[in-house]
Amino acid sequence: MENKKKNILIFSLAYHPFVGGAELAMEEITKRLPGYAFHLITYRFDSAWPKEETIGNVHVYRVGRGRSGVSYYGRTSEKFLFMALAFFKGYSLHLKHRYSVFWALMASRASAPALFLKFFFPEVRYFLTIQEGDTPEYAHKRAGILLPFWRLAFRCANHIQVISSYLRDIATQEGGHGDRITIIPNGVDLHLFSRPYSHEEKNILRRKLGIADGDRVIITTSRLVPKNGVDILINSIPSLLKEVPHLKVCIIGSGPDEKALKANVERLGLRDSILFLGEVLNTELPLYLSISDVFVRPSRSEGLGTAFLEAMAARVPIVGTAVGGIPDFLVNRATGLFAKSEDPYDLSKVIAIILQDQDLRKAIIENASRLIVERYDWNRIAGEFDVIFRRLVNEKRILLVSGSY
Repeated sequence: MENKKKNILIFSLAYHPFVGGAELAMEEITKRLPGYAFHLITYRFDSAWPKEETIGNVHVYRVGRGRSGVSYYGRTSEKFLFMALAFFKGYSLHLKHRYSVFWALMASRASAPALFLKFFFPEVRYFLTIQEGDTPEYAHKRAGILLPFWRLAFRCANHIQVISSYLRDIATQEGGHGDRITIIPNGVDLHLFSRPYSHEEKNILRRKLGIADGDRVIITTSRLVPKNGVDILINSIPSLLKEVPHLKVCIIGSGPDEKALKANVERLGLRDSILFLGEVLNTELPLYLSISDVFVRPSRSEGLGTAFLEAMAARVPIVGTAVGGIPDFLVNRATGLFAKSEDPYDLSKVIAIILQDQDLRKAIIENASRLIVERYDWNRIAGEFDVIFRRLVNEKRILLVSGSY
């Protein structure tokens, strides 16, 4: 019996095929922990998605009827519906599988059903992962009438995993117990993102995108939402073009701000300089990074910033802002460059430095690559999760034996 896999039930509002940094982290961690049976409840945003399937090491259950042809998620009604449906689905699954841990991805809609199940089954350990990149003020506003449950999500957790020092401080402020909070960052698939590409492979992509031989390439990958500051990057380009006239900006990602951002590009007369490339598969992203001279994301807030880490692994120097969890890995003029927040002109100056100062560029690339290998390898990170899961499973075993919950 001791060798039997321990069952863990995950709650995540979104999962494949909607994959952001948090969902990608979930996939990378679970596939490296074969000693556990992972089940996951998520929302069925698109009616064409299967209600049940296995993805990697995770058996996925989708709740809700969904709509047809959905390309985004975010309807408030669906998020509330998910909380109720996920609770009832989780209740029935627990009676069948007897989970050791309820794992909530994010202290938002996913934490509520895990928290409610914890009240019914107090012996089961409740594990909370915090990856939110929003400021506490915005998170509180978004929570609205659910703010008390947001805070309970922290206070009732048996353990909290955060991806940065910034989020550790937030978790503590929200009522999480300091001795139950562990910083484990997101990681990078080094095999994927450190892969070398031939000149032919790079040139094929450059020609496909209309990038000339002499063009310098800026890349950003993110959801097109205010917190990621893509508008600031666009507004920095007119000044930058005066110093670096042959320039292309590749914007990878989609989101609610896309229409407004494209309109601003037209207003600034930058149609020939800025390319909106939409969504790109994670497996194809390293090739796009390989043709890029600098990765830029002038974030307004950030839990950590997995896209920065992926660029560092691909040996692309990064430019960011000193907000949220970014200072955990970005040391100015050592592993990247900082630009002033909300300042397009300063951003243009900083980008010009990394494009023109070759000695600084080489030093940053080497330092960043070394840091990624030492700290952000998924295999190492999965091992840290294994330590937490073993502790939580053992806690449940002790509680069942003692009968004191």
